[in-house]
Amino acid sequence: MFPDGRPGIGLALVRVALAVATLVEADAAGRALALPWLLPAVAAVAIALGLGLLAPIASVLALLASGAALRRADGLDAWICALAMLNALALFLLGPGAYSLDARIYGRRLVVMQDDDEP
Repeated sequence: MFPDGRPGIGLALVRVALAVATLVEADAAGRALALPWLLPAVAAVAIALGLGLLAPIASVLALLASGAALRRADGLDAWICALAMLNALALFLLGPGAYSLDARIYGRRLVVMQDDDEP
């Protein structure tokens, strides 16, 4: 659940890239829509993504924010939104990695299933 080594570093890089892309999209969308509260709200999600805190929830929120930004985007901005959505989906499916706060808080656990029929 929390891969380490090169895969863990790769997941940390995906988290940081997604956090930056989400902030850039929110800044552009906040200016276009004149919503002053949007950037601080998305900044909280981006910080959670960067640190790997509640990463599945933060990645879903980033996916929703990118989807909302995609509705207003065109040209290259639309491609950036689409790629951020793919990164958010990948992070949701893969998890935050060993170099995250989630790994520190919840730790690595191995669940061993046991048959009730065995003594």
